[in-house]
Amino acid sequence: MRTLGRLPLVLWLILVAALALRLLGAWCANLTFDERARVALAETIDLRPGHVNLVSRTVAHPPMSIYVMKLSGAVFGTSDLGLRTLHVLFGTLTLVPVFFLGKRVFGERAGLGAAALLAVDQFHAGWSRVVLTEPLMLFFASLVLLQFLWALERETTGRFVVLGVLLGLAYLAKEVAVLMVPVLWIYLLLTPPHRHLLRRPPWYLAQGVFLAVIAPDVIWNLTQGMESYLYRDLAFASEPWRISVKSFSLYLGELFRLVIGSHVLDIEYDQGNLFACYWPAGLLYLGSVLAAVARGAEPAVRLLLVTFLLVFVAFLILPGGEFYDPFWWASMSLIPAVICAGWVLDWACRGSKPATVIAVLLVVYLGVRYVGVARRPGERQRRATVQQFVDDFLRRAEAALDRGHLREAESRYIFVLNIGGSDARAYYGLALVALRRGQNDKAESMLLKCLQVDPGHEPARKQLEQLRE
Repeated sequence: MRTLGRLPLVLWLILVAALALRLLGAWCANLTFDERARVALAETIDLRPGHVNLVSRTVAHPPMSIYVMKLSGAVFGTSDLGLRTLHVLFGTLTLVPVFFLGKRVFGERAGLGAAALLAVDQFHAGWSRVVLTEPLMLFFASLVLLQFLWALERETTGRFVVLGVLLGLAYLAKEVAVLMVPVLWIYLLLTPPHRHLLRRPPWYLAQGVFLAVIAPDVIWNLTQGMESYLYRDLAFASEPWRISVKSFSLYLGELFRLVIGSHVLDIEYDQGNLFACYWPAGLLYLGSVLAAVARGAEPAVRLLLVTFLLVFVAFLILPGGEFYDPFWWASMSLIPAVICAGWVLDWACRGSKPATVIAVLLVVYLGVRYVGVARRPGERQRRATVQQFVDDFLRRAEAALDRGHLREAESRYIFVLNIGGSDARAYYGLALVALRRGQNDKAESMLLKCLQVDPGHEPARKQLEQLRE
């Protein structure tokens, strides 16, 4: 609380503006598809004695966002806005650690510039208005960077315990945050003044706390097979490796759409609720990171650069997705990029009133422009129960299988398992997909799972007998 009391007045004004923009977006936006699935899962959570039912995943990621949504609904009501309110608050509060990071690395004015840019950033404001994993992950990832700098100042056991907890919470928000672990290791290896920490117990205590926080989630999901979000991640990782520009699409995606074609991000981009950075801001971010390279010898600046480069480059080369899309996979790189941009604005404005006016007008323009984006409702998705999702996706999977679209059918059947848990019909469908691909061993495994769930499933029994003949 004392820290909040020390926030400068300008930052309070920026926070109010950021909250207003995100609340406007949350009020106007229709439910996205992913939100619709999360609402269905959240409705199954029951904490009444004798009726306890918990959710172990958010379809494709760890479970934190589901429980945040459930709590938000309990506090603010179950309207779309009520369910989104806590995510809006997390997105808004991310400006506070971003301010402190900018202040520690470049100075208070740079921190204020970074907070102002993040407040009006089209990507961050747009994703913070809905119930998705990104605002939670970016909040905790920014806290990880800030806590790490604090721990380097005073290498106490308590500070490293908190660091481990924050790393775990960032992972539980979205498993992509596991990249923060190699970020910190690489930084220590590259920074001689802090390299001694690799020989000290508090550093390994932080790793142990991190593992303890995520262990229940990871162990549980490892036992769930295709029903696990980790299976989906491994499926992506098993695809052929190739160079893409997905990370660039986060910053320049709308420019790509103007120059290359409107199809490069997603055929539903214009109708959706979720957007990439507005490309002039994206250019500022990328240029600012390049400018910060000249100060890379400074330890704190180096931490930002390592964070940006590892995340940015990882999603240029990791498999999965398309050449330009999904643009949001590299979202953790936005935190150091915005902080560097805050420093560039501060440097450009120092001693120059015209430059200061231009910088203020830029932030105001980005904010006013985002109002238009925030008011767009996006494609309408009606609420549904888990069972309605299961039935709908089984129909879609069977139709795709009939058309011979095996990849689509497989993804539909896996979605059924992700949202509904074990389902004999989904396992049987996956067996048929495997058979058409000539993957007899996998087909047999799926048929056995099908019969384990439903011993009376005669088509599966007959298929299994034919395979074994």
